[in-house]
Amino acid sequence: IEKTLLCVLRLVALGISLWILVYNYQAQDQSHNTVFREYGQALLAPLPRSSLYLTHGDLSVGLVRYMQGCLSFRTDIRVFDRTLLATNWSRRHITGNLPGVKVPGMMYRRDGSPGSYTLGAFFDANIQHFPIFTDKLGVSKLVDDNSWQDRYEVEPFGLCYSVHLKQTPPDT
Repeated sequence: IEKTLLCVLRLVALGISLWILVYNYQAQDQSHNTVFREYGQALLAPLPRSSLYLTHGDLSVGLVRYMQGCLSFRTDIRVFDRTLLATNWSRRHITGNLPGVKVPGMMYRRDGSPGSYTLGAFFDANIQHFPIFTDKLGVSKLVDDNSWQDRYEVEPFGLCYSVHLKQTPPDT
């Protein structure tokens, strides 16, 4: 009788689960929701060809990877999550997967310790080869490493921020 009761309870639980699924499916169906695709297109579409885009965090990098990998949208843009620059495998990943991107040391460290590089050095190594962009969260995190602030500035560019050399004011 114990096995029969257990079997009945399992069937009741399965039945309740199926009822909840069927009853709520229409309200929860997101198959026609295009918000993330539209956001991804708005994020990537304005970027110049062959840009280098440094994201910061899962939302941006996941969205961009989906747009590139699943929808084949703007696959010319080189994307890397800046938080991963500090890993011991990032150099190998970048040189193997992001053609032309230069990594000026073994590992990113904001203090520029021996054998490492700073964001300023990373920008220096790549600014002549690629337009460089970051996302909004990446801009707020760029201040963690101020090695770039004397030579570079960021400006809004669509939904991203452009990283470029500071303009030298003309002599007056």
